[in-house]
Amino acid sequence: MQQLVLTWGAASKTVNGAPVAVTGYRPREAGVVLTTLGPGAREYVDSTVTPGTAYDVVADFADGTSATSLAKVYSTAATVALSWAGLSLPAGTGSVSGSGEAMPTGNLPADAQAPSGWTRIYAQDFNTAVEETAFTDAAFTDQQSKFKTAYPDTGAYRASWTNSVQTSWYSAGKTCSVEAGSSILRQRLHTDSTGKHRTENLTPQLGANSQLYGRYKIRWRVPQPLPGYKVAWLLWPTSEVWPRDGEIDFPEGSMNAGADIEGYMHRQDATAGSDQDYRDANIDVVGSGWHTTEIIWAPNYCAFVLDGVMLGSAMTSRVPNTPMGWRIQTEGNLSGSSSNTGISPSTEGVVEIDWIVAYSRA
Repeated sequence: MQQLVLTWGAASKTVNGAPVAVTGYRPREAGVVLTTLGPGAREYVDSTVTPGTAYDVVADFADGTSATSLAKVYSTAATVALSWAGLSLPAGTGSVSGSGEAMPTGNLPADAQAPSGWTRIYAQDFNTAVEETAFTDAAFTDQQSKFKTAYPDTGAYRASWTNSVQTSWYSAGKTCSVEAGSSILRQRLHTDSTGKHRTENLTPQLGANSQLYGRYKIRWRVPQPLPGYKVAWLLWPTSEVWPRDGEIDFPEGSMNAGADIEGYMHRQDATAGSDQDYRDANIDVVGSGWHTTEIIWAPNYCAFVLDGVMLGSAMTSRVPNTPMGWRIQTEGNLSGSSSNTGISPSTEGVVEIDWIVAYSRA
């Protein structure tokens, strides 16, 4: 028996242009209802799943109708997370991806920050399977090459590189994988046989690996606490001059239980790292389900958006104004050191990414 986490996106229905409310969800195993959940539910944990069992979820609407998701057969014993391939919803409501929200397609319309609109320049939804293979240190470059062959538009930090305080070591070869048919990138954070805490820093290739201004969206979740690790997904100045040229971090947060999703904008012409603006989502990094986070960066404008809602107000003073590259950095905590990392070797778990999208100002 295996534990399985069923996840789904919000169902929707429109009648004559008016939305019909969802009243609840009913996860099913082989057509048998397991439980009835409220309209805000997005997950159900089944602790006795058996390979070969089919699962789906029924969404009930206020007008007495219902919609049923596509069934997914659980078949891989090593897999503990099941995501939907898409919801079969009433006509005109669209579809959802593995995490319950489809990757955006096409360009974005003009707005106050981009009068000519936003052009999509990068999009990755991880449709190619890539295995995680425990190479020795000497062979890590081989696995990095496999990752880059499958996803040539996405770089990965070398296995010999550490984070700034040496509490973790990067390695796509020991952390990253995409299971066939899942369309979900899984980063397995763990301590390897040499005692190194393994993470990864992905680098979407945005033209010359950087750009001035843009929008940066990512769909992700952290299912379980991973004490001592953190997410710090950021825009970093191409000049490498910090803190003068600023830095934009969102989402950022510890993977300790109860830690919030946060955002930081280190201001242009700063002389200290503490010269920054801060936003707090008041939502846990861990165990709060799938999230879509977005950085909107334009002249004299920076905003953090979580699941379609801006955190506080936009930042408009001393916004960084030099080209930056995107670093999807997962790492060890910054309060430790190489000799005292603050990470238990027994801590192991995953960060999951469904899709990544970036735009430039047209």
